[in-house]
This record gives sequence, C-alpha cells and structure tokens, in this order.
Amino acid sequence: MTDDKIKNAVAEAKRFLRRVKEYDEAPQTEKFWNHSKQGYVEYKKSRNKQSGALRRSSLDLTGALADMRQS
Repeated sequence: MTDDKIKNAVAEAKRFLRRVKEYDEAPQTEKFWNHSKQGYVEYKKSRNKQSGALRRSSLDLTGALADMRQS
C-alpha cells in the first residue's frame, strides 16, 4: 500500500459520505395544488439525481479500495 492510494481511498470515502448525506436530505415528497380536490396533495418525489451520484461515488470508492489492496 502506498500513501497516495490510501489518501485517494480516504478522499473517495469522504465523497461517498457526502453523497449519502445529500441523498438523505433530499425531499421525498412534494406538495402540489390539486384543482379537482381544491387542496394540496402530497406526491412521492423521485431522488434520481442524488441516487445516481450516490451510486457513482460508491463505484469510485470500490475502485479506490481495490487499487489500494493491489499495491
């Protein structure tokens, strides 16, 4: 293991944890005005952007950990 590869894995782990926090903080529902019901209705909201970023950072972390183990 080299110091550079360890530092890279740590940086990727921190980025992954930031993405987890963003995913958790993203609103899960959104209110819309429904004219037929004359009131606000909550709909489930997609978190696709945060989910994609979380998956990508997970892949990058996996790669960094593999590189660290191979050296």
